[in-house]
This record gives sequence, C-alpha cells and structure tokens, in this order.
Amino acid sequence: MAKDKEAVLIVIDGVDGAGKGTQIDLLKQALSGEPFIFTREPGGTPYAEAIRTLIFDPQAEDASPLVRLLLFFAAREEHLTRRILPELARGTHVVSDRFDSSTFALQLYGEEVQRFRDLFFTLRKSVVSVEPRYLILDLPAEVSVERLRRNATRPGNYIDTWPLTYHARVREGFQAFATHVPCTFIDANRSPEEVHTDVLRTVRAFTA
Repeated sequence: MAKDKEAVLIVIDGVDGAGKGTQIDLLKQALSGEPFIFTREPGGTPYAEAIRTLIFDPQAEDASPLVRLLLFFAAREEHLTRRILPELARGTHVVSDRFDSSTFALQLYGEEVQRFRDLFFTLRKSVVSVEPRYLILDLPAEVSVERLRRNATRPGNYIDTWPLTYHARVREGFQAFATHVPCTFIDANRSPEEVHTDVLRTVRAFTA
C-alpha cells in the first residue's frame, strides 16, 4: 500500500501591506473542507499569544533587539510543540501567517542587527524541527508604506510607525533569507484576485 503523503507546514509571509491577511482569507475559502488549518506567528496557542502581547506591548519598543529575538523563538517553540507538530502528525496541512522568515527579515535586517545571524540559525536549528514551505508576497517598500497609510482599519503596532528605510531593509531581508532557505516569491503589487491565483497554485504544488 502506498504511503500517504505527509502534511506540510506552509508559511505565508512578506512585507507589511503585501496583503497577507487578504490572501489567507481567500485561501480559507478556497480550501474549505480540505485538511488545512490556519494559524499565525507570534501566537497560535494561548501561551504563545500571551508572548505575542509582550512582543507588541508599546514598552517593547525600548527593549533590546536580542530580547525580542528570544521572545519570538520562545513563542515559536510553544507554537510548534503544542499546535503545528500535532496537526502535521494527524495529516493536516498547516498554513501560518508569518514564521521565522519574518524574524530574519524584520529583525536582523529591518532592525539592523545582522550580528545575530549566527544566533538566529542556531536557534532555528534547535526549534524548527520541520522544514516549512515558504511563500513570500513581494512588494516594493514604497507601495508597502502607502498601503499601510491607507489602511486605517488594520490593527497596527509601533513597528508601523518606522520609516520607509526600515521597510526597504525588511524586503531585502526576505531576499537574503531565500539565499539560505528555499522560498517562492509572488508579486503582490497586483490585484488580490491575480495574487490569489498564484498563491493557490503554489499551495497546491506544495501539498501535491
């Protein structure tokens, strides 16, 4: 008897304003009734959500980048152990809104702490025991910032107030992450419907 295909962890990531939320909502509709669950980082379990609250507390803006890096990986360990790995073991594909690709891009590059690169990969090796499939929504920094300014209904945090140069570094960070870990980039500077066609096709390929 042929072995059933293994379930996979799929990461939807990208710069702020790239439309991750919209694309994930469209995926939920397209994949309704299929063995998929949707989650997010930081978060995904009650305790990881509590760590998320700490990470995005306004006081966290004054915390050191190392503190934030360790908090992200603490939440990730909890998320993987308590939710992602059990779901994969049950044969359910997991789609996560952000993952360690964001930690690499937003922190190491966005916050200009590439001195933590070796530490990042040491933590990744210890915590991330499954190899995710990464789908990165790519968008020029100028478009990202303009979308953030227009989207008054989006729940934001202190990071949204950081300048254009920060968002440009984040985009560069995702590109740099892809030199270490295979990633699929999708042009997000198009209509949501056009982007969704490519996102769904990519997700189908990841799980084929």
